[in-house]
Amino acid sequence: MRRVLPVCGAALGAVLALVAAACTAPVPADAGCEPPDRTTAMSVPYWNLEDGAETVGDHASELDVVSPWVHGIAPDGTIAAQSSGRPDEDVHLDSLLSAGPDVVPTISNHYDGEWRSEPLTGILHDPARTRSHVEALAQFALDGGFPGIDIDYEDLRPEDGPAFTRFVRELADRLHTEDLRLSVTVAPKTEDESDNESARALDYRALGDAADSVRIMAYDYHWETSDPGPAAPEPWLREVLGYAFARVPADKLVLGIPVYGYDWSEGYGTSVSSARALRLAQRHGVQPVWDEEGGSAWFEYQAAGVDHVVWFEDARSTAVKLRLARELGVRAVHLWAYGPEAPGLWEELDSGWERACP
Repeated sequence: MRRVLPVCGAALGAVLALVAAACTAPVPADAGCEPPDRTTAMSVPYWNLEDGAETVGDHASELDVVSPWVHGIAPDGTIAAQSSGRPDEDVHLDSLLSAGPDVVPTISNHYDGEWRSEPLTGILHDPARTRSHVEALAQFALDGGFPGIDIDYEDLRPEDGPAFTRFVRELADRLHTEDLRLSVTVAPKTEDESDNESARALDYRALGDAADSVRIMAYDYHWETSDPGPAAPEPWLREVLGYAFARVPADKLVLGIPVYGYDWSEGYGTSVSSARALRLAQRHGVQPVWDEEGGSAWFEYQAAGVDHVVWFEDARSTAVKLRLARELGVRAVHLWAYGPEAPGLWEELDSGWERACP
């Protein structure tokens, strides 16, 4: 699955006050039960690193793991910042490191604004380059003082599958010698022969055996080139989790939860943060409509004579996914990605997830 990257967000202050009434109340904890051990992770992408670092500091108690989505594979095969020209990046990364949650950076094959199959393909299919890349990743984690790393390698071809599995095994073995953890982010699947070529390359069972955690990108059921609709409808989520649970150990499975939306017009969708979607609705004087089956909110508006349809995730959407996670026995969730978030999200995570009993 080629991940569509959310657009940059803006400050939340006025929006929170305007739309707080639209958010649902957190799910109360059951009386008399011991809250289970649950994990909450969130990605902070490079284009929202400053605001994201501040938010992580403000909500450190609701987060266990933060993954800065900042580094990628450069054309020469080295690990480098995905986007140059951001002089304060190290400062914001330092802020994340001091905020409290574990910092597990994500390394992707996204570089300079594009998903790139090269040099990744060459690395995977050349044993010497694979070993060199594994060592570079291990050294990156050691130099940064990180407890582990997350790998988000997308745009794989079906024929890359065996080589990718070997790479993950080698990387896991190398990291484990240093007492470091490996997370692998994967595209969602509901069957082995997925329509998504990149997903067909993924052997969930083998990856689950090797890695310490497997993050399922359970979103983009509808995305930029599809018809408008929810990013993660509940019936589809059940299929995705059913497939994953049959192959990945339950204590390693991480449910990816979207906290963004899409604004479709003239046959194409543009990613929007949840807060921006709410601002659009307020600006155009429309009330978002809740879709029960999709577990998401949507609205329509018109701008410059063009019809728009927006579907987005809010606190109520998150509550649906957390409830499903509790029902099915998921113990870890991963939020993609700081955008900024819709109002009520942190309260939902605190009361409806971390503190609530099954």
